[in-house]
Amino acid sequence: MRSSIPTATARCSQRPRDRRVERAVSRLHELVTSGRDPFVAAEALKRLLKIRDADTLRPLLQQLAHGGPFMIAAIANRALDT
Repeated sequence: MRSSIPTATARCSQRPRDRRVERAVSRLHELVTSGRDPFVAAEALKRLLKIRDADTLRPLLQQLAHGGPFMIAAIANRALDT
């Protein structure tokens, strides 16, 4: 008979991972919208799109497509077209 301990351990280890993902998403979003460095923002947006799908990020992508630096606008437009 299998113990339920490994399952409980797996659930517990999932929660910290989810928190790390949310922190990463928050930080990437901050980098994209800060306007400090368009090259860093472009790379952060690419990474953000790997974590979250375009539908989830649609309001941000629409904003960036119409008012962001050209590199970021191009990435946002490509994500919106897919």
